[in-house]
Amino acid sequence: MKTRYFFLVLIILAFLNLNSHTSFAQTNVPGGNVSGTWNLAGSPYNVQGSIQIINGSLLTIEPGVTVNFQGHYKLVVLGRLLAIGTLTDSITFTAANTSTGWRSIRFVNTPSTNDTSKIVYCRLEYGKATATSPDDNGGGIYFSNFSKAVVSNCSIADGVATRNGGGIYCEFSNPVIKNNVISGNSVFDNNGAGGGGISCFNSSPSIINNTITDNSAMGLGAGIYCSTNSNPLISGNNIDYN
Repeated sequence: MKTRYFFLVLIILAFLNLNSHTSFAQTNVPGGNVSGTWNLAGSPYNVQGSIQIINGSLLTIEPGVTVNFQGHYKLVVLGRLLAIGTLTDSITFTAANTSTGWRSIRFVNTPSTNDTSKIVYCRLEYGKATATSPDDNGGGIYFSNFSKAVVSNCSIADGVATRNGGGIYCEFSNPVIKNNVISGNSVFDNNGAGGGGISCFNSSPSIINNTITDNSAMGLGAGIYCSTNSNPLISGNNIDYN
């Protein structure tokens, strides 16, 4: 009888220990300013309004974190963003309602005095730039007048823009875009707009070793569209089935 109770206690302890390692708290993030560190213990981070990193502030997002936008909200970076996952533990930016989506990571006149922002080993999915201008460009990531950013080893998928850049949009910006998979993104405007995967306007980003596939545009450049004094470095990419 004692042996039976001993094994029962061991089973209960093992179950409690397993659950202590596999359960995480969720964190609700109201609209407004954000900074500090988002870690795995607080994941998922449920974003309940548009948020911004103000100039001089830093938001660090650690590997494995999910950022789940609860509505058509955006993350504006005026300071610095370090979203650096790993090969086996990526960071996910997604939407609670995939039909509504979220409104992308947006660098808007971010001061050039800030250190480089990095989006590495992240998955950005269901971003929808379908609001009024300029929020009708850049379904996954939007750059305007800011070049000190690296987007690498990411998956940017199923994004939508009304005008330009279903995946990534660059305007007067020269970020580094390398080793990403940019797929399944689209733009709808057929009047001088385009870039289902990537769109460049007065921009010369480095677009290196990416896979740009299965994107669509009703207008111009289903994979990549460059216009008006753009002179990007495009090297080593697989651009197909757009």
